[in-house]
Amino acid sequence: MREPTLAAGSSIGCPDYEVDSFMLAFVLAAVGVTWYAVRRYFEMVHANHAREAAESDAQLLAYHDPLTGLPNRRAERKTCFGCN
Repeated sequence: MREPTLAAGSSIGCPDYEVDSFMLAFVLAAVGVTWYAVRRYFEMVHANHAREAAESDAQLLAYHDPLTGLPNRRAERKTCFGCN
């Protein structure tokens, strides 16, 4: 590696690394973090859809007979009396 020099001809100290290697490391780190964030986002979207489906199934089972699919007493009371 060449030593950087001042205008007067004296050399100054310079670390033993190239700026390009640090730029490459930063770019790769940014790509990795972005990839991880996108992957986590889609995992959270999938988990949210699964949670909504489970809540919908629980609501259906709360107001309907699982064997026949007909409304049960709780659904009848909710409909007839307007209570929750």
